[in-house]
Amino acid sequence: MISSIHVGAGLHLANQSISVVAVGRRTGRIDQPPLAGQQFPRGCRSRYLSHADSIVPARGGSMKQATRVLSALAATALALGGVAAPAQAVAGPAEAAVAVPGIAPPGSASTAIYLDSAGRVIPMTRAAGTTADTALIGCTPESGRDNPHRSGTGVAVSGHGWWRQGNCSNDRANVFNCLYEWYTDNSWRQKACSSTRELRPYTGSGDRTVARHDCDDTQMTSWRNHVDVDVIGEIDTGEWPYRQNDVACRVY
Repeated sequence: MISSIHVGAGLHLANQSISVVAVGRRTGRIDQPPLAGQQFPRGCRSRYLSHADSIVPARGGSMKQATRVLSALAATALALGGVAAPAQAVAGPAEAAVAVPGIAPPGSASTAIYLDSAGRVIPMTRAAGTTADTALIGCTPESGRDNPHRSGTGVAVSGHGWWRQGNCSNDRANVFNCLYEWYTDNSWRQKACSSTRELRPYTGSGDRTVARHDCDDTQMTSWRNHVDVDVIGEIDTGEWPYRQNDVACRVY
């Protein structure tokens, strides 16, 4: 940044020649006196002073005219940024840490939230007494689910859902299951859901739903597998149970 400028200039004001010198600089020289033995350029002969930051009139010019020239030079220095303060970086608020998948710490379940695939909060809290009240007038099926695990085919996380009749009379239910991955903002984020299938009660093979998602890498990550069972033609309890497991699979 130029803080002061060395200028040699010849100006004509009121038909009189005024030559001024402003000496003193930190960076960048615009003009300077000729060295010993050198000739002044034609038309630019001036008196160069040894005293820095001084002005003198040449060829009989008045001090008033020289003062006008000094004002012009000061304006030029300002335009070049000679007196401008350096720009200062303004510290903004610290950016919030970006949530990433990871291992759910102990005790985090009570404050965790669930997000669907679009990032919307899924209400997971059931009203107190709902399950018990429903059981008085309906039935309670068994909601079957396994631990989230690495799929036997490909590099993927997988989970299954099924049901058993419990004390229900009907032998058909609509079942689906979903996989949720834990993030460091203490959210469980939906990454895969099975289609809803009408299933008979599970007997050990077949009759299951499956949710599956390919892994982006194989870092250990906490996953939950939730299952939903809706017995056809009967009122049943509305729980949505899960199993949780750490799996060598991470999805971003």
